[in-house]
Amino acid sequence: MEFESILKEVGEFGKYQKSLLLKFIVPTTFASAFYVLNVIFMVATPDHWCYVPEFASLNLSEAEIKRIAIPRLNDGSFAKCSMYAQNYAALFSEYKSTGKFPDVKINGKIIPKRPEMKCIHGWVYQKDWYEETIVSKWDLVCDRNYLPSLVLTLANAGSVIGTFCFSTMADK
Repeated sequence: MEFESILKEVGEFGKYQKSLLLKFIVPTTFASAFYVLNVIFMVATPDHWCYVPEFASLNLSEAEIKRIAIPRLNDGSFAKCSMYAQNYAALFSEYKSTGKFPDVKINGKIIPKRPEMKCIHGWVYQKDWYEETIVSKWDLVCDRNYLPSLVLTLANAGSVIGTFCFSTMADK
């Protein structure tokens, strides 16, 4: 007996099969979309800037710390991967004695462009949208910013390869 003749004998796609489809398959498919798309939120990159440990004990706002330690870019935003290369301990001690930060000077003149360096103590992450993502947990920013995209690419490539490999195994 062939499959088609057996199918005609037991009954084709009827009310029972339709009810199974609506009760189990459709809700499962809807829920699996959340599972698949969850990765996008887990690898989101929140706004970040260099962490300066000398300012950790001070009661300074985020804006004040950025103004003192983080360079501005041409568009007016703050740099995400660099900080000013300056003696923060000296700035900190002057702040403790006077209550304000001095203008950065070289030979008595205020310098508009200070030397910069890469972040060496990690980053501070904005937590307005995300409490924590894998990017903020493992510091996947700046020199390592390609890793979240690589993870998504490899996961999708694995899905494609797995579809072909396991579908042939399932058919046997």
